[in-house]
Amino acid sequence: MRLKLKTLLLSAALCPLLFNCTPSLVYSPSVNLPAEPLKKRSVQVLGGIGFLPETREHDVGESVALGGELTFRFGISDYFTMQFKGWKDFSDNLDESRSGFSYTNIVLLNDAQSKYKVGFLPTFAFLFDGNGLEGGGAATQFGIWLPNNGVLHPYVAIGPGVGIRNLEENPKEWGWGVLTNLGLALKISEHFNLNLEVAGIAQINEFEDKSNFVVAPSLNLGLTR
Repeated sequence: MRLKLKTLLLSAALCPLLFNCTPSLVYSPSVNLPAEPLKKRSVQVLGGIGFLPETREHDVGESVALGGELTFRFGISDYFTMQFKGWKDFSDNLDESRSGFSYTNIVLLNDAQSKYKVGFLPTFAFLFDGNGLEGGGAATQFGIWLPNNGVLHPYVAIGPGVGIRNLEENPKEWGWGVLTNLGLALKISEHFNLNLEVAGIAQINEFEDKSNFVVAPSLNLGLTR
């Protein structure tokens, strides 16, 4: 027992020196759909702030972290858009620097002239702390562009997601959840738009048998060419 206690104390002392023992990672749940699906060779860049869900709320004491995000999109065709997004934690929830990167395909599934446009949004994400790649995840959401009202272009999205940190340990460090998004793209002009969005995420931490619900609003300004 004494030997085990000494080993535990030694590990706790060396952990901050040898490893970056980040208790929680952060991710960006926003979809920030454009006012309408991008046309072929169109480009959109968005930047803004939002709340990033903590993957282990109980270890941090906060459910979200204030952060910034930057998104780049390119229309391969009128029905297929490539998206790259990065985000960074600006909060003081933890001392460690935390960030992430994701790749998304936005695939329009019906006619671009339809009153209700439906898109498929498969996403792959990579989560980082100060020492490098710490985890990852994926989500498969469906988004719907609702009928617009002048400059107001509402949309919704929903789908499951999964996150993984370490599958070599037992129990394995992973979790899953359901992501929902309610947003509004305000078309300021032909090239500028403002996205107001609220994401709601039901998170299930299978590693520690815990669950919680997170609300994460965001605000982004976009330029489309």
